[in-house]
Amino acid sequence: MTASPPRRRWVTASLFAVAAAAIIAIPLASTLALPQSGHTLTFVIPDGTADRVAAGEEVTILPGDLRMRQRDLLVLINEDSSTHQVASILIGSGETVTTRFSEAVVVSGFCSLHPSGQIAIHVDGKISGDPPPDSNRNPDQRSSGNR
Repeated sequence: MTASPPRRRWVTASLFAVAAAAIIAIPLASTLALPQSGHTLTFVIPDGTADRVAAGEEVTILPGDLRMRQRDLLVLINEDSSTHQVASILIGSGETVTTRFSEAVVVSGFCSLHPSGQIAIHVDGKISGDPPPDSNRNPDQRSSGNR
């Protein structure tokens, strides 16, 4: 015996609803299962930094070899009147830029904040659990809190 047309439509609609829910729920559940936050590394670019660099002063706000872990958050706060560059990241005057690295990568390039003019950001493939290495800290760094 076959289902009547209204019942067949109801069964078909129900199957589509279940399939749609599964398509949405499975990726969402896997995303929620992964930790979304790691440690936060915050570096502040003080007012007058560009003038100090232009005058030939050695300015060290962040290390030239920055080490992070997957899911760590890099926060760059520019309190200077000039735009600065950290690898491929541009930070305009008065801006705060946040970047969370979701996979292992090495990003290197020009850095207007480092005496050598270069920086390499190494993101380890391990998901953050331990605090960032002490080698990332320097006297000009305002804070490096966690979670």
